[in-house]
Amino acid sequence: MNKQFKLGALAVAIGAAMAAPAAYASGGEHGTTSSAVANLSSDQASMGIGSVSMDASNQAKANHKVLQNASGNIGLNVAAGSENMQANNATLGIAAGSLLTRTSAEASVGNAQVGNIDSFSMSLSPWWWYGGSNSATVSNQVMQNASGNIGLNVAAGDQNMQANNTGIAVGVGSQAFGEAESSIGNLQDSGLFFFWGDGDAAQQYGSNQASLSDQVLQHASGNIGVNVAAGAENMGANNMALALDTNGLYATAGIDSQQISGMLQAWSQYALNTAYLNDQVLQYAGGNIGVNAAAGLQNLQGNNLAVSTAGAGYPSSPVATKSSSSASVYNGQMANVLNASENTGGNNSASVSNQVLQHASGNIGVNVAAGTQNMQANNSAIAVSWGTKSNGVAAGSAENRQSSGPFAFGGSRYSYNQAGLGDQVLQDASGNIGVNDAAGAQNLQGNSLSVAYNNAGKRAISMIGNDQASVAQFAANQGYGWWFGGQNTASLSGEVMQHASGNIGVNVAAGTQNMQSNATVVSNAAGTTGSTTSSLASIWDAQSGNNGMTLCRWMYAPSVALLSQTSNNAFINGNVLQDATGNIGANVASGVQNMQGNNTAIATAWGTKLGGDAAAMVFGSQTAGGLAGTLSVGTHNDASVSQYALQNASGHIGVNVAAGAQNIQGNDLAYAYNRGGRNGVAVTQVSQVSLGQLSATLPKGDGDYDGDGMIPVNTASVTGHVLQNASGDIGLNVAAGAGNLQRNTLTISDAD
Repeated sequence: MNKQFKLGALAVAIGAAMAAPAAYASGGEHGTTSSAVANLSSDQASMGIGSVSMDASNQAKANHKVLQNASGNIGLNVAAGSENMQANNATLGIAAGSLLTRTSAEASVGNAQVGNIDSFSMSLSPWWWYGGSNSATVSNQVMQNASGNIGLNVAAGDQNMQANNTGIAVGVGSQAFGEAESSIGNLQDSGLFFFWGDGDAAQQYGSNQASLSDQVLQHASGNIGVNVAAGAENMGANNMALALDTNGLYATAGIDSQQISGMLQAWSQYALNTAYLNDQVLQYAGGNIGVNAAAGLQNLQGNNLAVSTAGAGYPSSPVATKSSSSASVYNGQMANVLNASENTGGNNSASVSNQVLQHASGNIGVNVAAGTQNMQANNSAIAVSWGTKSNGVAAGSAENRQSSGPFAFGGSRYSYNQAGLGDQVLQDASGNIGVNDAAGAQNLQGNSLSVAYNNAGKRAISMIGNDQASVAQFAANQGYGWWFGGQNTASLSGEVMQHASGNIGVNVAAGTQNMQSNATVVSNAAGTTGSTTSSLASIWDAQSGNNGMTLCRWMYAPSVALLSQTSNNAFINGNVLQDATGNIGANVASGVQNMQGNNTAIATAWGTKLGGDAAAMVFGSQTAGGLAGTLSVGTHNDASVSQYALQNASGHIGVNVAAGAQNIQGNDLAYAYNRGGRNGVAVTQVSQVSLGQLSATLPKGDGDYDGDGMIPVNTASVTGHVLQNASGDIGLNVAAGAGNLQRNTLTISDAD
């Protein structure tokens, strides 16, 4: 029998008292079957011709003590402006059977948010009046000490799309044939077509601010999703799928999230975009927490977690049984297939500062973006099998696809882009934490973790596929003479990640179309007596920029990455990563189309019967080309690591710092350990290719219309106490200029 109910005693185990749609199946008689199915479908659509704001001021905020000390299942939406879409969706399916009862539980969420299909979104002010503004803020003690399943959406502007989706399936039967399945499908799609030649989304002479400050989320715990957006057509999503089968045969958790911005154009002219987290936000936070903060146009942000756990065996089950567990995440983000994304004469600032994430622990994803069409994602897939019979499989997979183009222009023209983490951010943090911080246009950032753990099964498989492509004809950061040169600054400073531990990925980018990723796969198979076990951990990482001759709006020409009369600074200083331990990747890039990746693959097999394999593999490519070029004209590029950065660091740590255009950097580790098996295989095969027909650094001449001459200067430096007393596998790449290729690789194979 199925019935609706609100969780009571089970709230402690699940971490929330779910008030959302829930299904409960009571235990049946001996040998019977019980099942619970909870499905939720949410659709939001804006089908009007367009949205126009002239000199409008929109303010959406949550402050004071809103949701302070709150617990349970809570959703709060706050919006100011027009046609913003917000949703908090949660489903819970619980099947609890009596002795020898077969139980099955299913929970699914389908969320779709679709903006103007043949339309536009515009926020305009005349040049003599800087009147329009959008402000979305969360401050004071909002959600301080909150716990449970909590979703908060705050939006100011036009057609911003925000969603928090949670699906939980729990099977607690005692017969080892049940199933638990949780799935989430999320689609966010802005306008697809052109309108009057002006574009899908536009902003002129306005200001957008999205922020979290004070003690927001301090000491928070549980599953918490927060989306804060100011501007137009920004998309934020936090998705969690959890499948728990305590004594069943199968557990499956899957997430499919897709975010698609306009097929054509998004532009921001002389606008001020600011997105930031500061003060004690997320200090001491724990659990699964996703935060997205965006200011500007069509920034795409997502945090995805899929967890599956299957257990079948003594003493709960009367017989030794196998169990299989599968967790998968697919994240797709796509922008401007046919036209331009541009910031002109504006100021974009994305920052995380003060004590944000200090002492944080658990699975935490934070995305902060200011500008146009930046894409950010944190993806985690964890599959665990606790069976006692050596036939089960544990499989975890995460796939991240981010693309701009293929026929688009991406650029910042005489703009100031600043992205940085400072002060005590991530100090003493632990667990799996991903932070993406971007200012500018079309920067692509991703952190991915896949874990497969098989306690007594036959196989463990863990895989990550990362594909980041910026295939515009023209990616540019342009100044306009010495008096308005433009500047990109990306930095880690202060005590950022000091004493940090665990698996932590940080990406900081300022400029245009920089590509950054941190990928970690862990696979472990431990067989029972006389068993054969196999373990596979695999990463495919591909980053590509400007790779074709195409017809752009102005001419038929090769693709070009251009730096003109700008100052690009990328640096790490202070006590960053001092005393850090574990697997930590940090990428800092300033300029155009720099590509940076840190990949870690670990496979371990603990079988007792000869025949199993342990394989850790890293494959991929970083490519700038083919009919393309890099042109740096009258620029100053400065990349540095200084003071006490990385002092006393230990473990596997990869750091990439680049300033300029199309610098390619990577750090790879593949480790395979097989105890009692047949083979241990560790492979890294990653290519770095610069195929440009033109790669040049040129001064500006006295006769040029836009300047009186600027001599190019490239500076790359490592100074102070950097890496003092460091130990372990540590890779550091520092590059300033254009087209530099750098990589550090370590492979280890051990078979007993």
